[in-house]
Amino acid sequence: MDPRKINDSTELKRKTEHGLSTHFDDHLSYVLTPALWSYEREAIDSGGLAEIRSAEFFSAALMNTVPEGYTFKGFPLHFMHSSSKRAFSAISNSSIGREIIECRGDNVTLAVRAITTCYPENVFVTWVMVACTFRQLG
Repeated sequence: MDPRKINDSTELKRKTEHGLSTHFDDHLSYVLTPALWSYEREAIDSGGLAEIRSAEFFSAALMNTVPEGYTFKGFPLHFMHSSSKRAFSAISNSSIGREIIECRGDNVTLAVRAITTCYPENVFVTWVMVACTFRQLG
């Protein structure tokens, strides 16, 4: 799955449907990676110390990445395919995904990260997270 295609679709939707400018933060996208791996490990191992540590590391990374006074919203999704188009459709059709894509505020920054894991017999599992940071208006 190519997250850039999701970025392009997000940018187009924000501009054409809502008249909003779009800024993607590559560093924030990178920070989302441990959370996605943690979700996949939790799905396999049913939780445990490794997932707790991953959550702690993710939380610490967010605290060092999201500016003070800003809000972070993130939405992970799980797919059994690697189609960027289908993934964006699923994100757009969910209320939380739409809330992130259509986020309004001061200095809105978006991020997208995807990981794909291959299992035996060509089974692919893809996790995608869309996220935003922003400062509340008013």
